[in-house]
Amino acid sequence: MLSHTLTGHETLLVRHKLLPEEDGEHRDRIIEHVLPRKRKIPYMLFVVLGLESAVSGCALGFQNTFMEVLVLCIAIASHIWAEAFTLCTALLKAKVSDGNAFKAMVVYSFITPLSTLLGMVLAIFLTGVFLEVLSSVLIALAAGVFVYVATIEIMAEEFGGTHLRWVKLANLLGGFSFMAALGFVF
Repeated sequence: MLSHTLTGHETLLVRHKLLPEEDGEHRDRIIEHVLPRKRKIPYMLFVVLGLESAVSGCALGFQNTFMEVLVLCIAIASHIWAEAFTLCTALLKAKVSDGNAFKAMVVYSFITPLSTLLGMVLAIFLTGVFLEVLSSVLIALAAGVFVYVATIEIMAEEFGGTHLRWVKLANLLGGFSFMAALGFVF
């Protein structure tokens, strides 16, 4: 019998009777299969969030008007703090050592500024239609990766349990409404 309590994905498996509660051996075997995957989630999240930050930073570096830079800076600033908080929380939940979590957060904090510099350098050497197409593709990739991270990684983790589900839903809808209002303003 395992000595830890069931949380997250494991609770969903028990609730849907994929893990019979009375069959201890069967339950332990499946739980041992699920637990190692859960320990990989912070690292997958680091890669996905790092990719999104790099693409957003490059797209920011490509912009050539003040208004384009302002809009992209507001978009990045409005969510990067939440990404960093989510990444740090995921690292700590997975019991990653404090030193490794700190290193990951330092690396993550440099991704956007360094990729912005890279985008600025590339913008000097690239001109014309190619720069416009590359900038548009990077903005689309950043938006797509952000939507993926928000819906698949973060929301799945947050809504996995039953604790404060209605409060979380209200906050989610409030955030969607706020971002939609920003879309109309800008």
